[in-house]
Amino acid sequence: MASPPPYYPDNNAPTPAGDAPPQYDSVASSSSQPLASQTDTPTFLLDDCVVLEQSRNQVHYELGSPLGNPTTEPCNITKHCYPPENEPCEKPPRVHLYDFQDTWSQMGGVHLAINGRAGEDRAYPGLFLVQGVGSATYQVADHFRASQGVLDRIKNKNQITWVDTKDRVVGVEFKQSLNKESGQTSPPRFEVKVPLEEKELDLLVTCWCAKYAVGIP
Repeated sequence: MASPPPYYPDNNAPTPAGDAPPQYDSVASSSSQPLASQTDTPTFLLDDCVVLEQSRNQVHYELGSPLGNPTTEPCNITKHCYPPENEPCEKPPRVHLYDFQDTWSQMGGVHLAINGRAGEDRAYPGLFLVQGVGSATYQVADHFRASQGVLDRIKNKNQITWVDTKDRVVGVEFKQSLNKESGQTSPPRFEVKVPLEEKELDLLVTCWCAKYAVGIP
C-alpha cells in the first residue's frame, strides 16, 4: 500500500521531486469550497482518528492517534484539502495544522497546549485550552468558550455549546451516546452553527478533537 503524502508544516519546507502534493497556499483557497458549496454550517463526526463531514461522509481532518487511548504525549491534527467540486482528486493533499498536548494533568486541571504548525496565516501559535469554573467549561483565550449549563448537567444532556468572544453560538458539541432501542453507539458530533473563516473553523475543530484525544469528556 502506498505511503501517505508527506506533511509540510510551513512555507519553508523543501519540495520533493516528482508528483508531490501542492503547498498549503496553493490549495487553501479551494479547500473550503466543497464545504461552502454544500452548506455553510457543516456537521462533523469524530470516528476513531478521522473527522468526517456528515453530509458527504468525507474525511476532512485526521488525528495522529486514535481515540480511546488518552495520552500526555503530543498529538497532531491534519487537514485533507480537497479541490473545488467536480475536480477529480483520488488522494487530496494534507496539511499539518496543529500539535496539541495535555500539559497540566498532574495538577488536576485541564490545560492543553495547542500550537499551530501550518504557518501563522493558516494556524494560530501558542494557544491553550484551559478548564474554567465548572466541570464542563473550557476556554481558548480570544477565540472560543465551551460550556454546559447547570440545567443541562442536571438533566444529563450530552451537549456542550461553543461560543466566540462576542458570545455568539458558533457550534454545539454532542458527546458519544448510546441508543437504548437499537443498542448502537452514536459517535461524537459537532454541528457548526454559523459560517466561519477557514482558519477559525480549523481551530474550532481542533479544540473539539483535542478534548477527546486526551480523554476530556
